[in-house]
Amino acid sequence: MALIRFGGGIVQMLGSIGGTTFARNASGNYARARTTPANRLGESITLSGFNHYIRSNALLAKLGLTIVDAGPTVLAIPAMDPTFAITASEATDEISVAFDDTLEWLDEDGGYMFVSQGVPQNATRNFFAGPYRHMASIDGDSVTPPTTPDAQASVFTLIETQKVWCEARILRADGRLSNKMLASCIIAA
Repeated sequence: MALIRFGGGIVQMLGSIGGTTFARNASGNYARARTTPANRLGESITLSGFNHYIRSNALLAKLGLTIVDAGPTVLAIPAMDPTFAITASEATDEISVAFDDTLEWLDEDGGYMFVSQGVPQNATRNFFAGPYRHMASIDGDSVTPPTTPDAQASVFTLIETQKVWCEARILRADGRLSNKMLASCIIAA
């Protein structure tokens, strides 16, 4: 339903009629095609096999790792690591990545945790949407699995009292890629 203000014709319209939305911003009144957001809360998205193939292998190709062509036999994405956390130090210019050392990807050759870092921000900032830069690939190993925490060199210069964000994804050896896990911390001395 649209709110219409008449004057010498139509002075202002707010709302939607049919497939058109009428609104106002700093530049004045405007009309645009009505859209429904694709990522609304509570909705799940079904990806095709091709989408999953690209989702997993684009990251592997970008990092120069071996692409997984065979489809997985488990039809679910890997669980995220609920213990994923980071600490950062200006003195060492390193970010320490903590993870659950009982997860299966650690014992798989071809399993990884990919960690990306954002540019450090003012400590009062509570939200960071990117961009992120690849910082580390923690490789799973069936003989000697990685141990937690894993210290990695920072991509950006770390300055005490700033806040830094990292995102991580787990890739299983069969090519399944987890959703993003986010962590932040205040940089220590």
